[in-house]
Amino acid sequence: MGRTLAAGKWTLILMVLFAFGMGCKGKNKRVGEKDLNLSWSSLQPKLEANRNIPERLNVKAKVKYRDEYGAFQFTSNLRIVGKDLIWLNASFLGFEVARVLVRPDSVFAINRWDKIYMADAIENMRNVIDVDMTYPQLLDILLGNPVIWKDSVSQFALEAEQYYMEQASAPYEIQQQVDPTSFLPSRLFVRDTKSKYTFDADLTDHRAVNDSFQFSYFRDYIISSDNVQLSRIQINILDVDTKQVKKTPFSIPRHYERL
Repeated sequence: MGRTLAAGKWTLILMVLFAFGMGCKGKNKRVGEKDLNLSWSSLQPKLEANRNIPERLNVKAKVKYRDEYGAFQFTSNLRIVGKDLIWLNASFLGFEVARVLVRPDSVFAINRWDKIYMADAIENMRNVIDVDMTYPQLLDILLGNPVIWKDSVSQFALEAEQYYMEQASAPYEIQQQVDPTSFLPSRLFVRDTKSKYTFDADLTDHRAVNDSFQFSYFRDYIISSDNVQLSRIQINILDVDTKQVKKTPFSIPRHYERL
């Protein structure tokens, strides 16, 4: 019973991972002493410099998932092709159980366990996962680009040697912590004022990729609603590559039922 209920959430799980980010990386990490004396206007250009969209990104990870129905592990592959598409799959015990394809104007997802699929315009994504997200926003978050990096902030401070900032961007209320040496996000908290979902992410174990990117190899995500934890997702990155050209196949079996 618990496995069936959990399996029915596969598409939701994967899309939530999309909506709130898989990675954390930046361009040209700065190495040196911590800079703890920056104003918001001085920090802004450093955050903007850490925004990047590579031509290609391939990531393999192990994922631990826990909710009220139990806990299980699966492996996942993420592939990003510039501004053209985002592709993700998940496998359990060697069998693929879910696959997602996102393009600038559309989103597709298949759940092989329950034999269901989703095919819709990206602006209708909220109908399935209670989250509004444009393709550029989704791409920025997946790449780990700073979420708060321009315009004014409602709060800005230095707390525990981390820069802390808050910003509202309807329907989201966002809090971000930034490392004062690398100027990369280390923690992200997002509240969706429409759905009441909250997402709390810790991004750690940053390592260099191809001497140009810093990538977080461990992420801990907690998803809640009305102060009640719904699920926890821990991701261990196994491999990151920006050079190989990998396939991104996607097809919907005829006998699958549409959501």
